[in-house]
Amino acid sequence: DPMNGSDNITDFDRDGASALMEYCWPWTLDTCFTERLSLTGKSPDETESGFREYLDPRESDTDGDGLPDGYEIFMCTEGGAGYQNPATSEWTCLYFDPLDDSDAFEDADLCIEQASEWGCGDGFDVNRDGEIDLDERYTNSEEYMFGTPSDWLTERDGLWCAGSMPNLHPDACQDEIERPTGDDGWLGSDPRRMDSDHYTWSELIPTSLAVPGDGIPDGWEAYYGLDPRNASDATLDSDSDGWDIDRDGFIIPDSSIATARWGEAFSNYEEYLIHVDSGHWVRPGLRGTMLTHQSDEVMLFDQGTNPNLVDGRVHTVLTDNPRDRLLVGSAYGITAIDPFEGISSTYELPTGMELYTMVRWNPSSEDYLILGTNHGIHSLILENGLPQMDTLTESSLGPIQVIEHLETGSGDLDLILLGHGSNAWRITISEPSSGTGNPDFTEAIAIEELTEMLDIADASFTEVIHVPMPGRGPMLIVGTDSGMIRWDTTDGTSSIGEPFWIYTTEDAEEYVQFADLLNQSKSAVVNVMELAGPVATDGSLEEVTGVWLGTPGGIHLIDLDLFVGLPKQAFNTDRMFNLDRWEEGANDIHSIHAIDGQILLGSRDGTWALEGGSQGVLGIEENQTRMPGLVTSLATFIHDSKQYLFAGVSPGEYMNIMPINPQSMDSDLDGMPDGWEFVYGLDPTDPYDRFRDADADGVVFDIDGVSFNREWSNLDEYRFVNTSIGGFNGTDPRNIDTD
Repeated sequence: DPMNGSDNITDFDRDGASALMEYCWPWTLDTCFTERLSLTGKSPDETESGFREYLDPRESDTDGDGLPDGYEIFMCTEGGAGYQNPATSEWTCLYFDPLDDSDAFEDADLCIEQASEWGCGDGFDVNRDGEIDLDERYTNSEEYMFGTPSDWLTERDGLWCAGSMPNLHPDACQDEIERPTGDDGWLGSDPRRMDSDHYTWSELIPTSLAVPGDGIPDGWEAYYGLDPRNASDATLDSDSDGWDIDRDGFIIPDSSIATARWGEAFSNYEEYLIHVDSGHWVRPGLRGTMLTHQSDEVMLFDQGTNPNLVDGRVHTVLTDNPRDRLLVGSAYGITAIDPFEGISSTYELPTGMELYTMVRWNPSSEDYLILGTNHGIHSLILENGLPQMDTLTESSLGPIQVIEHLETGSGDLDLILLGHGSNAWRITISEPSSGTGNPDFTEAIAIEELTEMLDIADASFTEVIHVPMPGRGPMLIVGTDSGMIRWDTTDGTSSIGEPFWIYTTEDAEEYVQFADLLNQSKSAVVNVMELAGPVATDGSLEEVTGVWLGTPGGIHLIDLDLFVGLPKQAFNTDRMFNLDRWEEGANDIHSIHAIDGQILLGSRDGTWALEGGSQGVLGIEENQTRMPGLVTSLATFIHDSKQYLFAGVSPGEYMNIMPINPQSMDSDLDGMPDGWEFVYGLDPTDPYDRFRDADADGVVFDIDGVSFNREWSNLDEYRFVNTSIGGFNGTDPRNIDTD
């Protein structure tokens, strides 16, 4: 009413902003008539309509983004999502602008609560493709509306808050529902915090938290029907899929997220940790894309696609260009795949055997794969590029995780083998004395010099490379989880000299990029090493001038000339740091593949590339499609005169084929409860592990042409019902003799 001087304090649309406040915005009432020097509202040059726009006192949500005007004003001014221009007193909103409808899609949560960087969000990657899609965000409007009845209407019901809010209309909040703690505040989750739980239940009394959060992001909780406001549900086992491991008749509940691993309940927090998997939640498998330009098209192959792989736990990708095929090594077998014709052949390993690494060897007699498994080192004949599984040799050496060729010049395949922990061997493989068949193996000899060094340092092997040195004997560089070792040796013996540390956890950051501000020892980890030098047209190196080194802190180029005498000056990282995605793990390098003019990199965050080569790096190559996930193997492939990049994406501890669900006893629908799988070291996100026999305790034999097969799969172990007095149901899938 233009004639009524009192209706400036009314709030007919119940959005928390009085009529005068809506007129004054983007100034607040305390500065609107004392410090304002221009018109209110948003100027025409900032609006899509081209007209000056004002907040509408008749509509609770002027911009139509799902957030009432008063709520957005509160978040911008009181909530820290905006700032006031000291010269004009006008407010600028980074998020929660009541005249900007983008908040309907934005997920504004602070990246670090004590900092001022916004926009990290608390949505989660539902389909595990490595990207938070628009429909996977937990948007600002969804956070505000969390918990509202389905027919909520602000103009009728009021703001979704309890009590009164600072600087908003005193009657704006609804008056039927209280916060569990009885204080004033918003009733939804907090769009400013990734983890905004503000209270917990102490026995029967709700208690406010001094530090908000329960360890689970709000978006994950909201998606799975948990309460992002209540910290107590983190330690609950909502789907009752815990397991009575000590068989005392009680499932011990979890009392806190800090001690969750001690209880027998499979709490919601523990299920969330399986999803996030230390940052490795992306679905594993084989990915490929065209190398020469940026494209949204990325090929994905795993055990569920057509063509398929044996399994998605890929660690090795070898090219077979003459046959238009790739040989893909994964945990349970080998796949020969033509990704362009859509054809694959799968070759599974024997039950109980897991493949960790493989290399190809082409002597004059045969074509071989040399395999490192949990049993030892094996050979396998390739016929027309395809594995002949009946030629797989046996081994009982123990787990072999790394196989590296020693540059001895002997004509045989001299290898250094790295196993679990501090185990290392040298072995020679030679062509078969008969001229055909599997190669001959010498006895593996333990390398005591390296083992003793690692035992003293309590370190484990991660990588090794044998570097030819012009004018002198070759150099062995050994990577560990606690530093780098140099050893001047031709054949893995100390006939020339003893191995010694280049750096350890104590001084790693004097040599390489830091990896973690709070964990200095992480910088010392060596993930991968590859020879560096000018790349010839066939992909080989014209000469070796250095070593590419990948650590959790970044990519480095080791200058061999400096490395011999001045190792601290030998590590070059100039223009090699990925600043844009360092928080996501782009500098945690796990694979390196140099081609002419580019260094292709696989990281915890996926693939990216550097422009340049061993003679110098110009910076990040922008025109390259990113393939997300933990990339541990890279290979380039020519098809129809076009170059493609294929990446082996490895999982973390869990496959994430099916998303873990805190409201489902059996998330992967394999017939085994999640808690049982978790307790016994299986994967509650992998539906295929029900058919596997992890401890290989099935019975398979052949007598006089009559076969007997009684496999004892993981599902059989779970389903076993005792047949004796005092016996227990279920057997242990990790133990071949449970009783």
